Amino acid sequence: MEDEKSSHWPRIIMFPIIGGIFIWLMGYMLINTPAAADTRSHETSMHGTNIENYSAMPEELYFNVNQEIRIAKKLFIYRGVENKKIKMEVVIPALDPGTGYIYRTGVKEAKKGFRMSGNSFKLITLKKNWIRLKRS
Repeated sequence: MEDEKSSHWPRIIMFPIIGGIFIWLMGYMLINTPAAADTRSHETSMHGTNIENYSAMPEELYFNVNQEIRIAKKLFIYRGVENKKIKMEVVIPALDPGTGYIYRTGVKEAKKGFRMSGNSFKLITLKKNWIRLKRS
């Protein structure tokens, strides 16, 4: 009789342990998996810098100098400020992956708003090594 009762204990103990591990694993995956609404991902460019990817145009963009951001099949690169003009480069890989189209806009004009590669932007903040633009 005792042999039959003792053989049930491993089963009784293992089911809650396995169930607890399963529930913990599901919670861990739920917390650490990016949300479907987050359209941003990262990859590394050939220059060794991170490229932020957006499937749609975000409301605000933040660029460091020479940082590349891919938005809807276009690569936007902030090149800095030269002669009081903001210098941006746009690469369209589907058209010509090796060619960058340079856009230069005066700082005063950029504060009012400007167009670049079919998109309207407005300058929010401009510092020595970074820029923040808002979609307008």
